[in-house]
Amino acid sequence: MGIDPDFEKGNDCLLCWPAGGTPKYIWAAWSKVVLCPWAAGVGIGPPPQVLKMTQTIACSWVYDDGTSRAAYGVQMPFASLRITTQGVLWFDGLGAVPCAQNFINRFGCIPLFQAGAGGFGCVRWTT
Repeated sequence: MGIDPDFEKGNDCLLCWPAGGTPKYIWAAWSKVVLCPWAAGVGIGPPPQVLKMTQTIACSWVYDDGTSRAAYGVQMPFASLRITTQGVLWFDGLGAVPCAQNFINRFGCIPLFQAGAGGFGCVRWTT
């Protein structure tokens, strides 16, 4: 595999990476999330399928285009991935271990709260 020549180092997040190895950018993706009927009825649509997040503080990355937002955070003893669209929750996953990369959507359709049901999310990075 080797080192990615485009890798950009971020601030150290020593919970998951050795010193100097924390990525500045992490990609989040989701699949098989179903748009809830109440959300479709009020014009809420899904966020982009792949979102490039930028590190904001040591163990936190965020994507925000003004309509959709994704956040990946790491703290003992969990990691979390949350994606919203038009101010409403689309995906909310909690990893049972720090540095988790794969998530299951925790909630189903909840009017005015959760617009997406079911599905999976993941985060990936290069080094």
